Amino acid sequence: MKTVFITGISGLLGTNLTNELLDNGYYVKAVIRNPEKYFGKKTANLKLIQSDLSSDFSSYLFNIEIMVHIAAETATNLLDYDDYDKINYRVTAKLFEESKKQNVKQFIFISSANTIGYGNLGFLGNETLKIKSPFSDLFYVQSKIKT
Repeated sequence: MKTVFITGISGLLGTNLTNELLDNGYYVKAVIRNPEKYFGKKTANLKLIQSDLSSDFSSYLFNIEIMVHIAAETATNLLDYDDYDKINYRVTAKLFEESKKQNVKQFIFISSANTIGYGNLGFLGNETLKIKSPFSDLFYVQSKIKT
């Protein structure tokens, strides 16, 4: 049985991804600040780890095949860039390094489409496009681009 470690499990994407993984026979470990905020499927193949992202997860990453990092600081009203940088960049870098040390086979980092430039149905946004104002001025977007 493949084991996946997820951050951001209580959000819309994290919950839906977890439901899909559980339906397809995966074992899921996930970090969550408040387990009561997770409204997805709860089965024997799900282990919720109550903690915040600044914790050391190296012991939980043993025998993990896939790390899916979704969690982020997404508020647009924080006034200090460091409030975004510590979660959106430094935690991401730390999780990536911990995953490498524990020989996690795949690290998937998911970020908002707003951080890769505008697109539409005829021309999808991607990482090569320049981010347009007003998004380019947001500390959130600047911290996500850094990763």
